[in-house]
Amino acid sequence: FATVGLAKRVVHLHQIPQGRTAIAARVARRGCRATVVPSHHVGERVPGSIVLENWVAPVATARSGERQALTLGYLGRLSPDKGVDILVAAVSRLVADGREVRLLVAGEARFVASDAATRIEAGLENLGARVTRQGWVPREAFFDAADLAIFPSITEEAFGLVAAEAMAARCPFVVSDAGALPEVVGTTYPFVARRGDAASLAETIGRALDAEWHDLVEDSYARWQSQHSPEAGRTRLGALIDSLLTKETAR
Repeated sequence: FATVGLAKRVVHLHQIPQGRTAIAARVARRGCRATVVPSHHVGERVPGSIVLENWVAPVATARSGERQALTLGYLGRLSPDKGVDILVAAVSRLVADGREVRLLVAGEARFVASDAATRIEAGLENLGARVTRQGWVPREAFFDAADLAIFPSITEEAFGLVAAEAMAARCPFVVSDAGALPEVVGTTYPFVARRGDAASLAETIGRALDAEWHDLVEDSYARWQSQHSPEAGRTRLGALIDSLLTKETAR
């Protein structure tokens, strides 16, 4: 928005413009060479944009072989839009069904309304000793500790960095169908729950707990390498720059 009026600009939107940002985005895009977005999910909502999927660095962990999935891990902001309260409800259902699971929570309630943060804290406290709090930790430490990562967002995710990181870490994971998450993990990925639905999330986690994961994590890792690794990102970025330079030369 601050560069409106300058020539040869590329606008890179990291979220779906809404409210005031939608107005700012419309103004910012005037006269730009291209508008870049991180997923087809966002691209469908921003007409005339170019999709340039995000990429994430490799995640070096000490994981070795398959592990019995006992520790469910959540990494991210502790807020309702990330589905933390839905996850708490799903874990409660699993425990009631006799599943011996624990919940590892990595993150803080930053930029979260006080009433929402209080509600989430109360839910975590109700799980008692089954919850371990890590706060903000390096992603390598989180993926080392989690047997099954859970990303239950209910918001319109523009991409899904944590899911791509789980793929890079060869960590089993469950996601919701919020926004671009299914796009990131692939249309054939079998552990995608309905967003905002604790029963669906509990059922999906239950299936994931019983799954054979070796081939699944290797397939996800291969998808990360081909779609979301730095090498894949550099290739896409190079192609985008070449196309823009070609258009500039043709003017």
